Amino acid sequence: MKSPFFSIIIPTYNRSALIKEAINSVINQSFKDFELIIVDDGSTDNTKEVLKSYDDNRIIYIYQDNAERSVARNNGIKNSSGKFICFLDSDDDFKTNHLQLFYNEIIVNDSPVCMFFSKILSPEQLDKSYNKYEQVLKYMIHVQETCIHKDIFKEELFDPKLHIGEDFDLWIRIVDKFPIYHINEQTVIIKVHEERTVNLLKDNVFAYSLKVFKKIYSSSSYKGKISERVINETISDCYFGIAKHYLYNGKNFLGSYNMFKSIFINVNSSYKYKINLILNGLINKKKLKLILESEIK
Repeated sequence: MKSPFFSIIIPTYNRSALIKEAINSVINQSFKDFELIIVDDGSTDNTKEVLKSYDDNRIIYIYQDNAERSVARNNGIKNSSGKFICFLDSDDDFKTNHLQLFYNEIIVNDSPVCMFFSKILSPEQLDKSYNKYEQVLKYMIHVQETCIHKDIFKEELFDPKLHIGEDFDLWIRIVDKFPIYHINEQTVIIKVHEERTVNLLKDNVFAYSLKVFKKIYSSSSYKGKISERVINETISDCYFGIAKHYLYNGKNFLGSYNMFKSIFINVNSSYKYKINLILNGLINKKKLKLILESEIK
């Protein structure tokens, strides 16, 4: 039996109300040579019953005990047979040209063993001339935006101990060994909703990301490969995210403390905005919440 060109891996946990849209966005791809591997990470809802409604031999269902998404994605990779692997979260969608876009780039570049990612970057971002290490640290490459040659996963996988920051932890290890190609198009619809696994304001997400960044920067593997400017920017951004989490949740002292750390580590033109957030946290909490909620929409 001929192997498909792409394997798409969807890890899911209790998303029976949302997963059909994600599955349909894969089935409706203009490029049809794929398999879709759905790894059910111990769901207790009717996810399995929802999937039974699909009569498509390209869909593969795998059930595992709950072990978080890094393990689920690795399980999907282990059971995949495609030449290139893409990922989708069970609450997000691919646009219909997602696979075709990657296929075209793969063929033009003679099927390299590499990592592709599709994401619209601003001229300002592109003008920074980041090297490949700095790209994966600065561009916030979502796992749904990547397409990776399967041979790469013989050497590198998602760290099963991480469920936040597991993506850029893997990307930095991949680009240390393999090329990375950027496609300046957006073919993924990432949905913002209350039930997202990672809520940037309610969960202290950036505290976990900070640990991953510090782990990367303390490793001898990357010494001299990442500029001091990017190190300071990414660490500052983490403290900024931590500060916003605390301010949003009414913890003004911790919010102010982390905001000043963010400013001190990387003084730039945004310091006035950061000070304004602190003041709103102290004076007008309702306005602050509206400002922060508008940022992630």
